[in-house]
Amino acid sequence: MKFDLPTIIPRATNLDQLTTPFTHEEIDNVVKAELLQGAVNDAFRRGDISLPLPCNGQNDYLVIQYADDTLLVLPACPQQATRVKNILSDYASSIGLKINFHKSMLIPINLDASTTTSLAAIFGCNVGTMPFTYLGLPLGTTKPTIQEFMPLVCKMEHRLTATIAMMSYGGRLSWLNASVTSLLVFAMCTLKFPPKLIEILDKIRRRCLWTKKTDQGDKCNSLASWELVCKPKSKGGLGVINITIHNDALLLKFLHKFYNKLDVPWVTMLWDNQYVHQVPHAVDFVGSFWWKDILKLTPIYRGITRVQVVDGSTTLLWKDLWSNDVLQSSHPRALSFVLHEDMTVAEFWANTELHETFHLPLSARALNEVQDVQHAASNIHPSTTISDVWHYT
Repeated sequence: MKFDLPTIIPRATNLDQLTTPFTHEEIDNVVKAELLQGAVNDAFRRGDISLPLPCNGQNDYLVIQYADDTLLVLPACPQQATRVKNILSDYASSIGLKINFHKSMLIPINLDASTTTSLAAIFGCNVGTMPFTYLGLPLGTTKPTIQEFMPLVCKMEHRLTATIAMMSYGGRLSWLNASVTSLLVFAMCTLKFPPKLIEILDKIRRRCLWTKKTDQGDKCNSLASWELVCKPKSKGGLGVINITIHNDALLLKFLHKFYNKLDVPWVTMLWDNQYVHQVPHAVDFVGSFWWKDILKLTPIYRGITRVQVVDGSTTLLWKDLWSNDVLQSSHPRALSFVLHEDMTVAEFWANTELHETFHLPLSARALNEVQDVQHAASNIHPSTTISDVWHYT
């Protein structure tokens, strides 16, 4: 459900006596968010409402709020829908305002028309479809099309002013990175841009950089290849931001949160539902289009990170950097005898006999390498309460 909540609540008293550098509006927004989150959490802990997907150890019911936009993901249950509406109505009454249910929207996921209509009637709201726009981005269960990215393209084109042709090349370069390309950062932090979209955006940026006025009108003649332009200045380029690389770099933060098992709802849900006793980079891609796009960046992430082994459950013994070198490169003879190349460090600890891990008999050189691996693994003090720690090298 996407609700249109009131943007103003009564201000708390004596705010002028506070020494914190927050405005009345900022404090109001925090209070508003905490009130609704607390009410929903209380109902969740009492068992009045349940999560749409099971999530072990989840004590809070996720409410996504930004300004007057609020998202609630609910199971398709009329009883729970009624309880949630009562919570929202009580919340609105407590702050002296009214929720605009007629401006809110119910977006069904895998629901038949009759169930959707009955749920919408409970809330008294409209029925929407996916994808819908949230914070300026297309949100849905399928990969966004180029057409759905067009508002972003139009916003970039609007930044190109008529005076840009009268700027110097240095001025345009600064304008391009600071004002034009920066428009894309929020979207690049969330979604993987398709190649066709990047091609369209680069065409606009080329026009921004190379357009000049002539007697015959505006002309755009590239003075250097775009690949050279996007190289760092230290490499002979102009330092224009490479959208593809920038997009990948911004999305790597999701893998960092995921592998370190941070206390974030989507991280917990993925580990509990998709990767029980499994290592993500040792199995086939699963999940939504968004998660598969993120997983495609795993080789890059593993190439720039090192693992501090704690419980050994997310670290591949032979293929991840947890020792001085990646063992499949430094100990190839031992690797050639293993039964399972994608063994985790935890599984290696659990196997107490050589025949549980290796094909026997071992060659003399392979045995020496196996002993090196055993020595390296024995120097780690395992813990079952803390996960492996991945950090950038």
